[in-house]
Amino acid sequence: MNKKTILLGILPAFLTVMSCNNSANKDAETNQDSVTATNADTTVRTSTVPASANFNPETLTEATADMGQFPYYSIPEWVDAKSSYGFDRESDFGKIEFYTGNSFYPLEGKVKVKGYAMNGTWDEYKFVQSFAKHFESLGATKLFEGQIPQDQIDALNKAKNKDSYYFDFATSNMENLVTYGLKKEGKLVLFAIASNSAYAAIYTGESEAFKQTVGIIKAEKIEKDLNENGKSVLHINFDTDKATLKADGKDVVAEIGKVLKSNESLKLDINGYTDNVGNADHNLKLSKDRANTVLTTLVQAGIDKSRLSANGFGANDFIADNNTDAGKEQNRRVELVKK
Repeated sequence: MNKKTILLGILPAFLTVMSCNNSANKDAETNQDSVTATNADTTVRTSTVPASANFNPETLTEATADMGQFPYYSIPEWVDAKSSYGFDRESDFGKIEFYTGNSFYPLEGKVKVKGYAMNGTWDEYKFVQSFAKHFESLGATKLFEGQIPQDQIDALNKAKNKDSYYFDFATSNMENLVTYGLKKEGKLVLFAIASNSAYAAIYTGESEAFKQTVGIIKAEKIEKDLNENGKSVLHINFDTDKATLKADGKDVVAEIGKVLKSNESLKLDINGYTDNVGNADHNLKLSKDRANTVLTTLVQAGIDKSRLSANGFGANDFIADNNTDAGKEQNRRVELVKK
């Protein structure tokens, strides 16, 4: 290898080191209360609180302005509202882990994650400053700015048993992140602006207590289905790959018993079905065993066995697409058919 080749190989590395040193010196001169964008001399200066390993939401103040409707921001015309970055989601009850300084704070409640691009040339500084100033105008306090330390990301991934958990929560150490917090009528509201040289995303969360909306099918609904349709389709929970009823499965069978006791002339076929996962013969036997478990439980509750019959059909007569998890869940069922 000649000297020219050696010099050409060293030069890029030298430039890289010099660039990093210059960048480090420049960062040292930058005000600590700033968000560094990819363009020179582009910072967002905001009030901030010291980072704390134990973030306490009670220290946040109430909103000082009308916040409007969740997610509490509008889209400027220079932002491409139709754009996304692959992890967009919105739910009336979800979870976002916001980085608040030295730790992650898990917020449960209303959540929205939305990635954005710009109409025209991307300008990270303009995007960050615009949304930062908006959140400040609502009375929000800045909780963190900068890049997440890699050890914090690794700890989060390990705790959640995921390889790239952080991408769903704006915690990549390749992104700039600004986190804000305030209270709205006593509820905690957190915002995060994640940005880099190509795109940005806004994370919004508002604390909300979980409200249970899932329940068992009641006797009235079962009876109505039998009278109007001649059958009632039930999703009774059994232990995985077994014919043993779970606690809520027993509750559903108890509701069937109520229907039979209120109408002593009613006779039923109890038909069991599975999804198509596994061996067909095994699924056929499992569906029969589960139907027989329902029958036996009803007999033990005082229902005359002569009024009931149990059958199993395995994965036959599916009612949903077995290629999807949701479809498989629908196909794992027990049907009551009026004789």
